[in-house]
Amino acid sequence: MSRRNLIIVVVVLLVLVFAVWFGVHMMANGAPVPAGASDYAAVYLTNGAVYFGKLDWSGPRPNLTDAWVLEQSSNVQGQPQFNIAPFKNAFWTPIDSIYLNPQSVLFWTYIQSGSQLAKTLEASSS
Repeated sequence: MSRRNLIIVVVVLLVLVFAVWFGVHMMANGAPVPAGASDYAAVYLTNGAVYFGKLDWSGPRPNLTDAWVLEQSSNVQGQPQFNIAPFKNAFWTPIDSIYLNPQSVLFWTYIQSGSQLAKTLEASSS
């Protein structure tokens, strides 16, 4: 690897580390919830997994409660189909809370309160 490429890699890594640190720092200090957002967030992980739930960044690690997981399958024609399932219903019976590694969170977003997904999640938690 040339010296120039090594410098580029180091700079990119430093920018990524700063971005993760800044994001975690902002969330730990209570970043405001956008208008029109539900209590639920979608969390996209670097391994491709997608989780939904109530996201809390105030502790040492982000925590997702009332957690759901996005499942993908294919129908007979080979077309992708998506479904959500409660995380606690996994075959290994976990508790209904996920502690996330902040470095594994690719990005996250709040779900709009009027969306079908938010209504489904809210109805199931009652």
